[in-house]
Amino acid sequence: MTRSALGVAAFLTAGVIAYRVALADPPRVTHGVRIEGLRVGFDGGYKLGRWTPIEVVLGGAKQAIAGRLELVLPDGDGVLSRVLTPPAPPVRLAPGPPSRVELYGMFGRVQSNLTVRFRSSDGALVQRNFEAGLSEKSSRFPQALASEAELFVTVGPSVGIERALRFSSEEEGDRSRWVELPDTSELPRQWYGYDAVDALVFATSRPRAFKAFAPDGEQFAALDQWLQSGGRLILCVGNAASELWEDGQSAIARLAPGALEGVVSLGVTRALENYSGASIPIRLPSSAARGDGPIRACRLSAHEGYVELSEADLPLVVRTPRAFGEVVFVAVDLDQPPLANWKGRAAFLNALLGRPSRHTDATQSLADDAGAVSQLGITDLSGQLRQALDQFPGVQPVPFWVVVSLAVVYIAVIGPLDYWFVRRVLKRMEFTWISFPAVVILSSAAAYAMASWLKGDRLLARQAELVDFDLDSRRVRGTSWLAVFSPRMRAYDVRIEPIKDGAVGTAGRARSGTQRDRSSALVSWLGMPGESFGGMSAVAAPPLAWGTPYEFGASLDYLSGVPIPIWSTKHFLARWNRGGTAPLRADLHGDPIGGLTGSLTSEMDQPLEDCLLAYGGWAYPLSTIAPRASLEIGPFLQQRRLETHLKRPRMVHDPAKNQYLQVSTPYDRASDDVGLILQQMMFYRIAKAQAYTRLFHRYQPHVDLSHQLVMGRAILLGRVPRAATAVKIDGHRIPDPQTKRDTFYRFILPVKPPTTNH
Repeated sequence: MTRSALGVAAFLTAGVIAYRVALADPPRVTHGVRIEGLRVGFDGGYKLGRWTPIEVVLGGAKQAIAGRLELVLPDGDGVLSRVLTPPAPPVRLAPGPPSRVELYGMFGRVQSNLTVRFRSSDGALVQRNFEAGLSEKSSRFPQALASEAELFVTVGPSVGIERALRFSSEEEGDRSRWVELPDTSELPRQWYGYDAVDALVFATSRPRAFKAFAPDGEQFAALDQWLQSGGRLILCVGNAASELWEDGQSAIARLAPGALEGVVSLGVTRALENYSGASIPIRLPSSAARGDGPIRACRLSAHEGYVELSEADLPLVVRTPRAFGEVVFVAVDLDQPPLANWKGRAAFLNALLGRPSRHTDATQSLADDAGAVSQLGITDLSGQLRQALDQFPGVQPVPFWVVVSLAVVYIAVIGPLDYWFVRRVLKRMEFTWISFPAVVILSSAAAYAMASWLKGDRLLARQAELVDFDLDSRRVRGTSWLAVFSPRMRAYDVRIEPIKDGAVGTAGRARSGTQRDRSSALVSWLGMPGESFGGMSAVAAPPLAWGTPYEFGASLDYLSGVPIPIWSTKHFLARWNRGGTAPLRADLHGDPIGGLTGSLTSEMDQPLEDCLLAYGGWAYPLSTIAPRASLEIGPFLQQRRLETHLKRPRMVHDPAKNQYLQVSTPYDRASDDVGLILQQMMFYRIAKAQAYTRLFHRYQPHVDLSHQLVMGRAILLGRVPRAATAVKIDGHRIPDPQTKRDTFYRFILPVKPPTTNH
């Protein structure tokens, strides 16, 4: 709908006023409570659009007092949101040392303002405003990293992550940051506090850094759930293994892939040198020739997982699945000499992290295509998925040429045609005081009627769902992307819940009520990566003119009072995970040439359509698995390279050679095919999708389970006709005719070693 310049100015002015009212200082401060400071992220390291731990320091209480703490900060659209501590138990303050309260929030803008409020039980309010910036002022906190950046966190001594990032290509290094924490005291107490962390590194050569990290504590439970939800831990255990193990009951022992057998000397280093491909020698002192070399390695017995690197019979790098995540066990101390002084350590770390060490084809091709990416405005696959969800059935965008044509007609009518009409037809120029407003009113009514006809008057939803089942650990996790189209300007309550029936519901009823198994989804807004389309890295726009910030629920499982402008879309993300049994049975064996044999049996009452079975670097297109049916897997099935399959090869005729050639279908970054976008996200690393799509996959990397294939497991992907989650707006489910969704199930399948019978 066309607005006049005056209307737009009034709209922006109202927005600024509402923003300042929302952040206005309170008229009074009582009880002497002060907000002394805060800590954002991991020593200032955090990302846009990701859950971030925020520790608030409260002091100065003159007497015992209880209350609630709240944070007000902008979302990805610049709209103010509010996160509050639960009403029970309340935050309790007492005279004496300052108290520290940990909350979790999401920043949607690089230049964000953060307002911290403490409201006591008797209604007294104290607040303080903080601003993201580069200076060291007490009222500032560090600026966020872009959503496409990488964040690596090391606990304990430095292992050289910073050098590894500099050793990478310039493009990769510029988008990365490392943080070093002296001990585990600053680790989050909720699993989503790790949301921005790409990899966590434990360097255990100084055991005192992990003394307070108890296996029955909140921090260990949060770390364990993050790992099971898709996180990655690099666990370096060398000379101090005996002190760390504590009879197998310590947190480090619980994370390791096997029992401790002892600590041995490593006098041969060829495997370490060749691991990254750099083949840079490790300089050992002359005593190493006598068999008592300075490198001490941890030897495990009865270890689990995939041995990626070994020296003789000593495993040095073991990758172990932890449900949907992984623990990478390194049996040496990378922070101790001679490895600390080894020039090949940076390349070794990049190999552990799966990062490029130089200008590889993938990063170079992305740089070469930077112009096309910037013109399209999409830099991350999550951004393309978000754009795809903006396509609603029955909502027709107005072509640009139509807007220009109508604008030309409007100018002609209110200008020369109106002048000609009142001068030549009415022959009284004063009638322009009637004709001009009439034309404006009729044009506005026509524009509104046309917009209503094109945009509709119904609340609509567009949803993509991905439910993952891990057969080994009996864990289930879900991710739901949601776009809501509003036909009017109003605020909504939004809740996304796993449906309590069918396969997902059965899994959900297995356990409940603990941090490990949330009974509901973690619901948040979904931002746009980059600077285009109002992306989170863009310069902050004036906030939406709305009276008060909308609220996250106390358990972060719903949003209340989310404003959506007329004929506009708001995007949301829900994640959930819990224990449960998958509705599929698998009996698979690897064969000597890298293929699969065995069977798959569906226990679902709905078909699994458009199936794809992946194992190693191979893909088996399976079409549809019928309900309650079994499917045999063997060499008789069509098989092709997974990377090739995801590029949708097709046959074209070459007239010059008079033959047909197989070529890849170019990736369309403007495509709104949700299934194709999700496939690139799911197999991003193993299929080298960065080189193919020319897009990053950093905003929601948990979707990529390529590491499961590296560790020798198989993945079955298929589409199901029924929804996995229920979208509730203002407490009511949106009717199916007003919702379009794509639901996918993905199964992580164990694969047994080859046997003589298979």
